[in-house]
Amino acid sequence: MTCVRSYPQVGSWIASPHAQRQGLFAIPRRCVITSDRLHEVTRLLHLADSHTDPNPGRDHITGLDHALRVAALGSKVSDELAFVGLVHDLARPLSDVHHGEVIAEVVRDRVSEAAYQVLRTHGHYQAALLHDTPIPDEPWTHSAVQLAAFEAASFAAGYARPELDVDQAHELLERWLG
Repeated sequence: MTCVRSYPQVGSWIASPHAQRQGLFAIPRRCVITSDRLHEVTRLLHLADSHTDPNPGRDHITGLDHALRVAALGSKVSDELAFVGLVHDLARPLSDVHHGEVIAEVVRDRVSEAAYQVLRTHGHYQAALLHDTPIPDEPWTHSAVQLAAFEAASFAAGYARPELDVDQAHELLERWLG
């Protein structure tokens, strides 16, 4: 593993600024550091081009197209919601059921607490909108409902809204994970 930043080391542990802010002395050296995380999330973005959503009516676009569309819709609200929209489903190849929790943990130290919670719970809000069930009431509910609405719009037949291109997606990942 190549670290792009020089952190104080104690054996096989690194004292990162994030660990220090959290009141922790150090994190294991084997943990993914910025350049590796950026590389792996970028790899997941490109891997999404070979996947489609397994749910009926959603298999007509790739995961990459879905991510680019949701990010474009999120960009109308904020750069953070664009980032959340881009990465929200990227962990599907790792865990279909728990992909939100997986990607939320990957980017946790790079986003706000609300964005972390939106990523972690976005499946609940999506299900609530699709099945007309009660929407959980949390401080991040507004953003989670926005993301769920953007997800639904991205799968609509005849989607004609703009989407990010791959270069813009790379720039967004670099801004948030670089």
